[in-house]
Amino acid sequence: MSPLVVEFMGLPGAGKTTIAQLVREELTAAGYLCFSLSTLNSPENIEKRKGGLISKTRTLYQFVLCCIKHRYLAGNALLYTLQVNSFSLISLRRFFNLLVRLNFIESLMKDNYDLLVLDQGLLQNIWSIATTGKQPDNDKYLERLLKNILDEISPFVILVDVESELAHE
Repeated sequence: MSPLVVEFMGLPGAGKTTIAQLVREELTAAGYLCFSLSTLNSPENIEKRKGGLISKTRTLYQFVLCCIKHRYLAGNALLYTLQVNSFSLISLRRFFNLLVRLNFIESLMKDNYDLLVLDQGLLQNIWSIATTGKQPDNDKYLERLLKNILDEISPFVILVDVESELAHE
């Protein structure tokens, strides 16, 4: 049985990580085996300065495997990313991060966790793509991408909604 995936979404500084850590601590204390992304610095981001060539090569290899395994999702993610942002290294990095994160979450789902408590999950990654560019004329790639993720991961999403001024503080 796959673990329940709980993903927190919201503005930077809204309290996602803090709430996710508190939820994980409470659930762990209640006897559940939980994983929280905020407690681990994985998956490695390709632009990180630490990790070395072997680690970066492994991450790139996982990205390629994810693109092959999830070609429909990867295609929709790329088309959506390019719709929101003109072609740039930043937009491609966000696309890359989304698929590396998908591969990482899938590997966690094979472990014996009861819950995955994510303060930076796939939907938050998609949101970060959307907030850096222009509103697409057509939402079909976003709709397809969201459907792919919901079909494959089925996260339970909690929106941490605070005013932007409070999040900034």
